[in-house]
Amino acid sequence: MPYQAFATSDGHVVIAVGNDAQFARFAAALGLPELSTDPRFKGNADRVRNRAALIAILSEKIRTLPKLELLRALEIQRVPAGPINEMHEVFVDPQIEARGLVIEQDLGSMSPPVKIIGILSDWYIDISRESPLLQHPCSVRILAHGQTCTGIEADVGT
Repeated sequence: MPYQAFATSDGHVVIAVGNDAQFARFAAALGLPELSTDPRFKGNADRVRNRAALIAILSEKIRTLPKLELLRALEIQRVPAGPINEMHEVFVDPQIEARGLVIEQDLGSMSPPVKIIGILSDWYIDISRESPLLQHPCSVRILAHGQTCTGIEADVGT
């Protein structure tokens, strides 16, 4: 504890403190090492019992910190945390880019290119042809592994 989302000065993060050692590192990363020795917050049961007071202290501090700065500090301290990305951040996330998950589909003159996150487990997105736009009930075809477009079209009655 804590295990929740917090507002930063420029966004939001999720922090997942799972034990007392992580809490001590978390408090140190925030520049509040005294929290880990405060009797109200020393053990997980203490933090749960005094949750409102703890969250108020943490929220006040965290909302002053930039999201990426906080995440770097927590990573160094080995405290589980991650960003809550806004749409403009999703497609430039280093992990998304490194895994090749961004698929861009050109819709022709009707619209600027559309970016989507693809390649999830045994699912893939067929973007081998331009969408028929308003002429088809499915403008993006999500296909189960091994399924064909013909199978999807038969299912939707085209």
